Amino acid sequence: MAPPTNAPWFAGSLRYWQLYLAALDGAGDDLVEQLTEAWERTRAWRHRRDLGRLLCDVLEARGDYVGALELALKVDEVERDAGAETVPARIACLLARTGRLAEAAATYIVEERELVRYPLRRRQSV
Repeated sequence: MAPPTNAPWFAGSLRYWQLYLAALDGAGDDLVEQLTEAWERTRAWRHRRDLGRLLCDVLEARGDYVGALELALKVDEVERDAGAETVPARIACLLARTGRLAEAAATYIVEERELVRYPLRRRQSV
């Protein structure tokens, strides 16, 4: 089936879901290479974000915390460049897993101060 001409995101989305299913299926060692190639070739920020998160999950599951941290920083940059709000919780967690506890704590403290807190609305009795 050829991608529709009026949906330029179709191919990128299709590739993401193929790789996602391969990750769920426990694909072999070439999954990291396939995800990395897709990450580098994709231009749409949403697909880059989604592929980056998936690759980060795979790297983390395989115990490559340093690689996952480097990628999480890149994904955070993609999100910020796109104007999306980010919460660096994954970065803080990966910093802790790589033994950089002071940096992880500092990231968490900065994160707490930067989060937007909306006032809770109290339910009014009827």
